[in-house]
Amino acid sequence: MAKPSIGRALLWATALTDCRDCLDLADRLSRLPSAPELLPGEARNAARHLVRLAVVYFGQLYTPGYEDRSSVASNQDMAVELVQLEADAFPHHADLAKFQALKAVLLDLRHGTIAHADGRPFSVQHGTYSARATTPILDASLQAEFRDCCAQLILALLRRAARIAEGP
Repeated sequence: MAKPSIGRALLWATALTDCRDCLDLADRLSRLPSAPELLPGEARNAARHLVRLAVVYFGQLYTPGYEDRSSVASNQDMAVELVQLEADAFPHHADLAKFQALKAVLLDLRHGTIAHADGRPFSVQHGTYSARATTPILDASLQAEFRDCCAQLILALLRRAARIAEGP
């Protein structure tokens, strides 16, 4: 594997680790009992923002990801490796299909509501003197599935790195 490919794989590992860390902290915050240092709802809001940040980190694997010719390949140049990474992380067809469905949900969230506000996914309600919008976000079970998928992808990357380190 050439240096730029290794550089991109390192960026994937960093994004997935950041993703997992955000989801872990969001989970802990969502279970935090009321504390005098926090205003009502602050922990819940912080957890929601961390989940959104995790979705953005995850999206780093599936956006163009520009290259630096000497050290980092673009995601487009690594498309085959990314498909192989997914296959390594989810070797059973049913698990891969479940991951791909979750990936579609995450990328829709990233593209339509988090990185860009397209309007369609938002629930906007207009009143006489006000308007209110709600942003779709992952429920607790999807957050847990998301976290588990990140962990599986990290393990697959580590296995791949170990094979590269062993050499031919």
